[in-house]
Amino acid sequence: MDDEGDLPHGLTNLTEAITASCNIYFAHAALAEGPQTLHDQLARFEFSRLPSKARFDSELPDIGYGQGPMLATPVEMASVAQTVANGGTRLAPLFLKQGKTAEPVTLLSPNDASRLAEMMGRVTRTGTAAGRFDGLPFTVAGKTGTAQNDRYDRVAHSWFIGFAPADSPRVAFAVVVENGGYGAQVAAPIAREILRSVTPERR
Repeated sequence: MDDEGDLPHGLTNLTEAITASCNIYFAHAALAEGPQTLHDQLARFEFSRLPSKARFDSELPDIGYGQGPMLATPVEMASVAQTVANGGTRLAPLFLKQGKTAEPVTLLSPNDASRLAEMMGRVTRTGTAAGRFDGLPFTVAGKTGTAQNDRYDRVAHSWFIGFAPADSPRVAFAVVVENGGYGAQVAAPIAREILRSVTPERR
């Protein structure tokens, strides 16, 4: 189990771990893959604030589920969602007043991207964000996140990343609310309101 009072998830596979947001599964997965493999994959996705090698190695289980010294920006996390939505090919973020953009980079196989997209779809259907996007005229795929905060009030930061429509993506996004608590409770409802306003079914 993850938080005090949570029921154990029991024997869990990747699909169930993403759907239920099972930290313990990803801690064990990180240990099984090893620090170098995980570090290399994070670098490929251009996470820019990776901890030192010594700290990466020593805190590998926490890093495996995105906690401890692991840091990420909303743009970096939105880029992960966009890569999954785009069949494994990462498009470089385009900022206003920015010059020429980088070429697209394939980071996942189409099969792996498709599998992850299906798992993220389960999150909003039956998982940690179930019911949070009801009432929209399209389906949403995503992943909740609750980032620990060891400073000030120690209230966790609320995350939700995803894309929509789930079966034909046109919008990828990341929402973070500092000191917001659980991702499903704060960030996901905000994402819903944003999606309501951008109407991703339209071109």
